[in-house]
Amino acid sequence: MRILLIADFYPPHVGGVELQVQALARALVARGDEVHVATVAQTNLAAESSDGPIRIHRFRGLFTALPGIASQSDRRYHPPLPDPLVAWAIRRLVRKIRPDAAQVHGWIAYSAALGLVRSSIPLIVSVRDYGYICPTRNLLIDGRICSGPGLAKCLGHASRVYGVGKGAPATLTVLGLRSWLARRTRVVHAVSGFVGMTMRRSLLTGAAATTPITTIADVVLAEPPDSATGGTRAASGLPDEPYILFVGALQPHKGLEPLLSAHASLGNAPPLVLIGTRWPDTPAFPAHLTVLENVPHAEVMAAWDGALFGVAPSIWPDPLPGVVREAMSRGRPVIGTTVGGIVDMIEDGVTGLLVAPNDAPALAAAMRRLIEEPGLAAHLGEAAQIDVARFTPEAIGTSFAELYAVTANGLSRERLRRVHIIGGPGVGKSTLARRLGRELELPVHHLDDIARETAGATDPHTSRHALAKAIAAQPRWVTDGVHLDWTEVLLEAADAIIWLDAVPWPLALARVIRRFVQGAIGEARSQRGLRRIGRFRSYARHTGDLIRIAGEIRGFDRSGDGRGSNRAALSRAMVPHLTKVVRCRGDQAIDVILATVARNVPGPVESSGLLPAAPDAPPSPAATRDSASSGSPAVALNTSRRATIPPENGASAPHAEDFEVRPVRDGGRPREGAATAEAGETADEKLDPA
Repeated sequence: MRILLIADFYPPHVGGVELQVQALARALVARGDEVHVATVAQTNLAAESSDGPIRIHRFRGLFTALPGIASQSDRRYHPPLPDPLVAWAIRRLVRKIRPDAAQVHGWIAYSAALGLVRSSIPLIVSVRDYGYICPTRNLLIDGRICSGPGLAKCLGHASRVYGVGKGAPATLTVLGLRSWLARRTRVVHAVSGFVGMTMRRSLLTGAAATTPITTIADVVLAEPPDSATGGTRAASGLPDEPYILFVGALQPHKGLEPLLSAHASLGNAPPLVLIGTRWPDTPAFPAHLTVLENVPHAEVMAAWDGALFGVAPSIWPDPLPGVVREAMSRGRPVIGTTVGGIVDMIEDGVTGLLVAPNDAPALAAAMRRLIEEPGLAAHLGEAAQIDVARFTPEAIGTSFAELYAVTANGLSRERLRRVHIIGGPGVGKSTLARRLGRELELPVHHLDDIARETAGATDPHTSRHALAKAIAAQPRWVTDGVHLDWTEVLLEAADAIIWLDAVPWPLALARVIRRFVQGAIGEARSQRGLRRIGRFRSYARHTGDLIRIAGEIRGFDRSGDGRGSNRAALSRAMVPHLTKVVRCRGDQAIDVILATVARNVPGPVESSGLLPAAPDAPPSPAATRDSASSGSPAVALNTSRRATIPPENGASAPHAEDFEVRPVRDGGRPREGAATAEAGETADEKLDPA
């Protein structure tokens, strides 16, 4: 495949995200894929270069070139809004190289989304922090985890962090462009379950509520142990005796205050070593501490070999701190906090220890336990090293390759054996069903016809459910219609659910009126021999039906927040089936789908799901929902673990027990299961106030 990776930065500008993008690019190349990287132009770097076989394209942007925008002249950040020059450059690059999929990291996603407008290339947005919903990117306000975006609080907090000149624009663009970006995203990739839950609640709302979230962990960037470890330690100024090691930004939200307090309370404890980067808000440290700044990554990895254990006492919901698994890769247990993605990385009492955030006494107790019980520390370290071995570049590269393949090839003749088409009146469901039936040689069943034919039955609901069950048991079919009260069996059995969600309600109403007028005229012509009163009754019946359906059409409209009652009910019904929903948000969807199926190539259809491979025999409902198949790792959707999201405006926060969990095999992703949706946060129940 040909993959385009888009990121704010790329090495030689080194940071956690940049190294992950580079590791992914190299893993894909090693698999035989062609990889291009698009990034923002930086000082003294060529516009076109290469990293081995990886082609790097650096684009000069309008905002990054303006004076006063970048606080660091050698590290120009993309702002949280589309840059027209970058978007145009991405568009030209896409037309030139024609990638199968594009994956974007960071705020350059806004330019990527604009550059891919009306393109058939699926956009996968990777989320490694909270920048798409939080102007300060850390989801932390006044030392507490923020409950979610809100204009007043975000504006005030961002202004305090950045100053009003940068804080106000950042807030207005991040909050104002959330829904725009979400609607243009095919799949969201989250690095941890907490990040996925947060994006589901605060980013993928309204019309984007059914966009799938896949969780794939980061690569463990662990150099092999250095045979000259002692020399490295001496050169780095590390203590000669075993020590407790913290690695990370030297900032308050990393939990430095409770860490220093906990260590001081231990008395005669091993020395505490801090390795990281100093920031404007870095606190003053006691003189007896060993503080090392700007240490090369290889020396950081060597430093773990001399540590008793590591500490990651983050207060903020750290999405997936790489230092935790780096320590684990060297056989060192880590004491972490129960926030963010740390709970995806450490299994309490098995591969490390977990404590509450900002709880110095609990942190001190955990540290004392590992100091006084070296056997426990060794056991946890061994288990951690075994656990982290799953997150190799090869495994992560395979996971992403499967994601690209499924996302780019969501529609194919082989996968469309049982198709259910949904949407409001007048969107073209029946037309698409008939044409798909002809193209794929599938029997077609119109649910509206079934509803009319069974209207006179003694128990219409039972009769309709029995007919739907009989259809679902067949190996091949196309059905169209909503009728949620008796069609769940069809949703369960379908290989693909095509949601036509593009036609605005005035156009849908015009189509329905035209259809009813044609029907009334045809019926009147057939009744020429009847009395005039008979024709009048026919007109009255058609008019009554038209009025009823007009109300239904308005209820399916997706304008505004998408709060139409019928559409909300349909969105909720789709939640358990997100992995096979193909959502069409363009009026040309019918022709595109047919052309895609006929040619068996990806088309510009915005898929909200990852279609599972069609089995040889009709699957059970559970098998239909689970896209995993033996011999190939599954893509985990909305993985959740013990982390929770704070309630917003009094709303109940989703917990891990609210998820439908199923096991996912090892091979580069969390062992926890995949959840289809959060309980209490249905597709059109928007929780954030912004």
